[in-house]
Amino acid sequence: PDGSNDVVPSKGRQEASSWTAADLDPAHPAPPFKLWTLDGVLTNDDVRGNPVIFHSYDAHSGFLECLWTSNVSRVSLIDKTPNNTHYVFMTRSENAYEDARWMKGLMEEAAQLSTRPSGEKKALLSRLHYVVTPVNQLGNWMPALMNRWSCQDHGCGLPQVLFTTSLSPLPLILKRLDARYDWLMGSFPEAPTRLTNGGDGCAGAPAVKDSIAWVSAAGNCSFFTKVRNMVESKALGVIVYAPPGTSLKDMNCEGEECGTQLLIRATMVHWDVNIQSALKDGEVNVTFQTTPSDNFYFAIDTQGQLAEIGWLLYPSFLFFTWQAQWFNYKTDLYHNLAREAKVIN
Repeated sequence: PDGSNDVVPSKGRQEASSWTAADLDPAHPAPPFKLWTLDGVLTNDDVRGNPVIFHSYDAHSGFLECLWTSNVSRVSLIDKTPNNTHYVFMTRSENAYEDARWMKGLMEEAAQLSTRPSGEKKALLSRLHYVVTPVNQLGNWMPALMNRWSCQDHGCGLPQVLFTTSLSPLPLILKRLDARYDWLMGSFPEAPTRLTNGGDGCAGAPAVKDSIAWVSAAGNCSFFTKVRNMVESKALGVIVYAPPGTSLKDMNCEGEECGTQLLIRATMVHWDVNIQSALKDGEVNVTFQTTPSDNFYFAIDTQGQLAEIGWLLYPSFLFFTWQAQWFNYKTDLYHNLAREAKVIN
């Protein structure tokens, strides 16, 4: 966005008045909105005075795939969300209705796994809103805001791996989910680098020396063991591929493993038959890239002001709940500061 103050025309009767790009800055009053959800129409009046966290799902993001498919991630939202917080889940897919039903089903599964009292869970589920029109058909200011607040770090942007092979003139690009940044501190090579099969990574693989190791997520060893074995085999980086039909996972160390820092980067992608064939019959090179995207998250606080969501350092809805807790803390603080103080000598 160029930051100009040109008036952006509103679509239909979504908003009471026009808004400018400057109106979409943090701490500005949120413009009115109307959204079509699985449970009917949701407007700003329905959530007034409560914190509202908005999230736009993009299937091209490996980070968001893990955010939604991880039981631990979703259960954390059910367990930790304050009793006054609303969530609005949107999607960039043209199949928005199917995505909305998919997201609702996953959250209902998470509620079954949650230890929160049943009455609170039922009330919380009523505050989860699933939009049935894609972002590009919302007809309001929200797409412009997410574009204006675009980013490419810690939970946003589209990290990818670009594969080129000797068997095809066309590249193959897969979404990726990097391992935790505070565990693996190295960096991926900037130039295209040869990809070499490292098996399941549960043993050393001398062939991966000076290349990127292609390692299966299957096998009877941890992600830490896989990466450490590739480090000891002198690989320059590790790509772990999820078995067919499985989701990308948040690769992290566990327990005492976390005391050992490995100076290499690792990431996870989906298995692809073309890569397997090219590794067997030809040569594969990989390049790591990040394509910027519109923001996936924003909020309206209890004062009705637009607010940013802090960085999601790893794929978990726990960060949403912490943001909601902060909004409530800030509101209580404002109320306390507005009261007349009692002076004690």
